[in-house]
Amino acid sequence: MENWPRFGRPSTSATEVNIAKVKETVTANSYSTLREIAAELFVSHKSIRTILTNHLGMKHVAAQLVPNLNFLQQLNRIRVAKDMLERVNSDPTFMNAMLLVTRRGFTILKCKLVNKIRSGAFQLNRNRKTHAKLVQKSKSC
Repeated sequence: MENWPRFGRPSTSATEVNIAKVKETVTANSYSTLREIAAELFVSHKSIRTILTNHLGMKHVAAQLVPNLNFLQQLNRIRVAKDMLERVNSDPTFMNAMLLVTRRGFTILKCKLVNKIRSGAFQLNRNRKTHAKLVQKSKSC
């Protein structure tokens, strides 16, 4: 029995054209859902999931589509983090500002390093009245 040509969708939706369209859609809006992409491209939900995970190497993280890191990218990320850590340890003035966030995540305080070294470590100045009083008390000791 021969395979007769059929009407309708192709047996596989993971064609080069569909992969390119899905990639374009995701790069335009990474917060789009699988159902929205499927409705826009007239492809099934499972086909979109297969294209994203198997062909484009992406996954959902906190309702956003992000690319998975392959092994070489993970090694590169570790190498860069180690280089940054070594640079901070060798030059303490490398990071002149830090951001602190409260538990609820609403308030962001900017901290700057004070140029004076006390007891072999840099002291943070948070520009807050309560912390300023504590710093003044510690200076008198």
